[in-house]
Amino acid sequence: MVNNMQTKTRKVILIDAGDTAEEAIQETCELIAACDMELLEVWQQRLKEINHLSLIGSGKVVEFSERLKQYDADMMIFQQPLSSLQANYLSETWDIAVIDRSELIIEIFESRSHTQEAKLQVRKAKMEKQHSRLIGKTKSLGRQGGGRNKGSGEKQLELNRRLLKQRIRECERQIDALKKQHSLQYQRRSKQRIPVVALIGYTNAGKSTLTNALLAQSRQASQKQVLAKDCLFATLDTAMRRITLPYAPDILIVDTVGFVSNLPHELIDAFHATLDEVRHADYLLHVIDHSGTMRQVQMEATLTTLEILNAESIPRIDVYNKCDLNDISYPKACNDAVYISAEQKASVLFLSDKLAEAIYGPLEAVTFVLPHEKSAHLAAVSAYLKLTAQENRTSDVILHGFMRKKLISDYVNYVKF
Repeated sequence: MVNNMQTKTRKVILIDAGDTAEEAIQETCELIAACDMELLEVWQQRLKEINHLSLIGSGKVVEFSERLKQYDADMMIFQQPLSSLQANYLSETWDIAVIDRSELIIEIFESRSHTQEAKLQVRKAKMEKQHSRLIGKTKSLGRQGGGRNKGSGEKQLELNRRLLKQRIRECERQIDALKKQHSLQYQRRSKQRIPVVALIGYTNAGKSTLTNALLAQSRQASQKQVLAKDCLFATLDTAMRRITLPYAPDILIVDTVGFVSNLPHELIDAFHATLDEVRHADYLLHVIDHSGTMRQVQMEATLTTLEILNAESIPRIDVYNKCDLNDISYPKACNDAVYISAEQKASVLFLSDKLAEAIYGPLEAVTFVLPHEKSAHLAAVSAYLKLTAQENRTSDVILHGFMRKKLISDYVNYVKF
């Protein structure tokens, strides 16, 4: 029998037990929405000191317990990280699921990972989180026991821990095998000499929207477009597409997972695995939400991640996106930055030209003289030449126009100086 019942939307309450910036709270609210949860309310409590058992102290535990009776909540989410002891204690005391922001992000990663390596990395991260929680429970039982002999509950927890360790090692073995495959793929691709440009930036900055816009202006098939959605972590899997640039050879664009600050340590390997393409890129487009109030913090989070990936030395263009939401003129370029709106064609064409200039050099005036017997070279030259005039003569063809500086050298034998 087919079950036609829809999955129940989980109702959650967010607890901020610290002096957290409003923008950071808003980001967590957006993470909750991205996880298809319904946020009932945000409870805030400034702590004078951290309670090792409950984080928020016994008085607040009782107060929140009474307030919970007024809600049909399924889960409590903490803005601050919880120890295994704190999470277990609060969950048992309130008789409700209790997680922190890191577990929320892990859940999003789990639901939106599609490639084999991403799934394995997230599975490993989740098991490592479960393992730490079991350690907390074991310590709690050890304090309660008082005797030398272990109880059945503690023995079962140790068995569960060993089983999790075995599964984590198996995940690591499969991940290592996939990494070797990817290394061979990078070697093969490097021989093709096609420039690779990776789009990086904070989550929801507009990378996927920009990827689709670049595909559209380069006449690529619509079915090759990537998922673009106005939410955090709309997509977690790396997408590679071939695009056309103005008066330049094709390049490969890589749309990567969005960066985020305070990434759960269990997810660092999973996150960096999805960003492996960044390390092998020839150029980076750092997409920045120019309309965001936390723009500077998000930029710093991205640059910090680049340092961790050893990718900070790769040539980079800062792309300030969503300028249509600000009182600023665009499209325009300033130093190594470009200001655009990925939803407007003129901006995308402007960025495409700047990207072509960065990779292949600026357009320079040039004149080619090609004999008729070199018709194959004529087609190649014409593909990248911004033609201004053409002279057809008996023995040859003279082409006047503009070509990218780095491309001219490929046909230097036919240049008229």
